[in-house]
Amino acid sequence: MIRKVQSIIINWLIMTGAISSCDKELYQYALNSLVLLISPLLMSVIIATIMGIPVNGVLIVIPFMTIRKYSGGFHSNRLITCTVESAVLLTAILYISTILQTGWTAYTILIISSVELCIFSPIKSKNKDINFREKTTYKKIVIIQTIIYSAISFILIHINMNRYAICIVCGIMLSSILQLPCIIKYVALYIKTVVSCRTY
Repeated sequence: MIRKVQSIIINWLIMTGAISSCDKELYQYALNSLVLLISPLLMSVIIATIMGIPVNGVLIVIPFMTIRKYSGGFHSNRLITCTVESAVLLTAILYISTILQTGWTAYTILIISSVELCIFSPIKSKNKDINFREKTTYKKIVIIQTIIYSAISFILIHINMNRYAICIVCGIMLSSILQLPCIIKYVALYIKTVVSCRTY
């Protein structure tokens, strides 16, 4: 559905002479990247506004979007499935942001999520292949981002802005949650391979 709309927009731009047909693939990629960038923010703000916590929606999705871009993780094959799963997960995380308090629980979530992201990122996507150099660069970016966001959350706690700190923690947690299905899959495959090797 989205790809059809994107195609219609690109073809219309070509027909009006706004862009060259030679650059069609480039503009399709740029438009797709824009949609992928705006969608999580829009969805988060809409759901958060319905729940009466629009600020939480923005503060959660910012670290999530920036980390997720380089950390990778689970992707649904179908748009409808992806939309429903994203809406449910965002709603759950937004709710958690309203009940989670600063303390050992929040610190534990932050540490576990950060360690997971730093160790396993980037998780390779079937939609985008990355080489060794890119993988190394992406890992460094995720580590730097995680350190920065963690530092911001600690500063916010120190100046008694606990609600905002919790939102950032939830954004980091959301990024790590979306890695879990892939990590479980890799671990299961590794165990299966080890077991298979031992039987021979």
